[in-house]
Amino acid sequence: MGQGAVSSTHPRAVREAIFARAQERFGGFIRDRINSGTARRDRDSVPFSRELQREAIAIGLANYCAPAGFATDTATPDGAGSARDWGLLLEWLGYACDDLALPILLGYRHTLSTMLYDLGCGKGVSGAGPQPHVIDRFVKPILSGERFMSVAYTEGADPFSFRSSARKVDGGYAVDGYKSMITGGLTADWILAFVGNEKRDLMVVVIDAAHPGVKIEARDLMGMRSMGVARMDLDDVFIPDDHVLIRSDGLTYAQQFFNGRRLHAPCAAVGRIQHLFERCVADLSERIRYRLPVSEMQSVQARMGQMYVAIETARTVVYDALARYASGGCDPVWDTSITVSKYFAVEQATRVAQSLVYVLGGAAYDRAEPYERGLRDLQALIHIAGTQATLETDLGIKAIAAAQQRSMKSRP
Repeated sequence: MGQGAVSSTHPRAVREAIFARAQERFGGFIRDRINSGTARRDRDSVPFSRELQREAIAIGLANYCAPAGFATDTATPDGAGSARDWGLLLEWLGYACDDLALPILLGYRHTLSTMLYDLGCGKGVSGAGPQPHVIDRFVKPILSGERFMSVAYTEGADPFSFRSSARKVDGGYAVDGYKSMITGGLTADWILAFVGNEKRDLMVVVIDAAHPGVKIEARDLMGMRSMGVARMDLDDVFIPDDHVLIRSDGLTYAQQFFNGRRLHAPCAAVGRIQHLFERCVADLSERIRYRLPVSEMQSVQARMGQMYVAIETARTVVYDALARYASGGCDPVWDTSITVSKYFAVEQATRVAQSLVYVLGGAAYDRAEPYERGLRDLQALIHIAGTQATLETDLGIKAIAAAQQRSMKSRP
């Protein structure tokens, strides 16, 4: 299929070069250190070890497009191109890596470290001035692999009803509460937590995972079991003043984090479903029905054609969001094109995964094959960075408001 002319900075224009470079630099690590242990980690719900994550940092994978001064590879000094390249690297990882949890976890930590860096520089949406201690105390140890950080936001309530709360005490705050889902929580040294303050506003604090009163336990999940998802209980946990990063309007900061995750999470999903699709074609080409390879049966070809359209349209939508972000045309807090990208790509990827079950038959249920795990892992993306149901509602509200506004402007 012809793609037509594209800008030299568009993701499609640089995709093959980034994929080739990634395969050369990181292919051996993915094959020998990640893919070789995927089945065991999935079977036993074993999270990626700190040692394995540090190895990903040491070879330049985790920090491929980190903030300025820390990146191992960046296309433009302002970071816009590097965000595009990071998305393409995550797509390659989704394709090459049997464990979808790796690109999702790396993307998650990349978004977090970039936000902390911007906060330290006085950039971003916080409205606060520069906080150099944030870079020295938190960003540098995170990007070097000395310490790991995760985000604690979700607790089964909207942000105006959070039960996790902080009260002022001498020298800092005392925090009580519960967080139900923390990505990478089992291997995190620090937790960036969103808690309510005494004015019922959200504040952002850094919690030492080893601090007295902090209890972190594993969650037993359907898919992406190596991501180390955890729950956390907080009982009168002391937070010193220098660990309070944002004292009010933490919700805006949370939305910026989710916006960043929605930009990059679907990149890995597109890569993974592309891999499963190609693996399915290879498998069907070797199976014989009525003296023909199954891949030559017209009913199967029609279903594969539908899947191909779904994958290509998902990729187009994701690349459009990456290109918009690279051009500076995205809202840093809640961007429509980014939200549409996450919603649409996840919908298409999960539907294609289910369609693969339809054409593969019993092989799709065999845990020795990648399809069963792929289906479970992709289902986890339904809930990441805003559930699909929540995004549908948010997009619907925005679309209705925009239509009403246009209607009012057109009235005489």
